[in-house]
Amino acid sequence: VQQLFELADGLILTSFQVVQDIEHRNARLDEIAHFCKERGFVDVAIEPDQHRAFERLMAAESAIKVITGSFYLIQQVKDGESL
Repeated sequence: VQQLFELADGLILTSFQVVQDIEHRNARLDEIAHFCKERGFVDVAIEPDQHRAFERLMAAESAIKVITGSFYLIQQVKDGESL
């Protein structure tokens, strides 16, 4: 999170769930938000729907937009948004 603090004005937290051999899901978004706010992020939004989170990111005024997270999340966003 400290590396993001130097790069980002805000965060949009979203979720994922994958079932392969073992079910994988994200950590609790409220816990991540609390953790980030404790470390100085002021603008932390929770958007459980990946599509809406991506739309919010694209609508943001920032010239640089970053998606970070697990490979599961990145792949789901890539597939869902036809990237």
